[in-house]
Amino acid sequence: ELAKRGRTSDVRAAGFRRGGELIDRGAAKALARRDLDPGDHRSTMIDRELIEGAFLILTMTARHVLHVIEMDQSAADRTFMLREFVDLAEAAGGLDPDRPISEITTELDTARDRSVMTAVDTPFDVQDPHGRRRRIYERVAGILETDVARLAELLTPVPSTA
Repeated sequence: ELAKRGRTSDVRAAGFRRGGELIDRGAAKALARRDLDPGDHRSTMIDRELIEGAFLILTMTARHVLHVIEMDQSAADRTFMLREFVDLAEAAGGLDPDRPISEITTELDTARDRSVMTAVDTPFDVQDPHGRRRRIYERVAGILETDVARLAELLTPVPSTA
């Protein structure tokens, strides 16, 4: 999504499952239906080094946020659920590309409802489709497609013409 908008960034994906595994068939099919090719992508296990090197960490669930913070407490103000971050950024009127991301994440961290992170099932959680039926993969892919596009739009705002 960032590349479609003419912006490059170092984006990495990592998870809490075993690393080195190929993407599962259900996810690969959901991506293919969206003309996306995972190629030979293999899973990466999240670790402290990845956390320390990230200026923004986006997760799928509140439980993931808590796991990241347990691994590195200094990441608390830059770790959000994807949907939570997008909602907070939109509510704040967008993201100013001239401001350092550290300022933005600190501001959004201050505005967030921390009680959401301790909930078992939050409105921001995105269900893990692994091993489930096709319709679950499709639903999750649709959610991610929408929210990643919203995030990319926030990160690459269209300049106003005055």
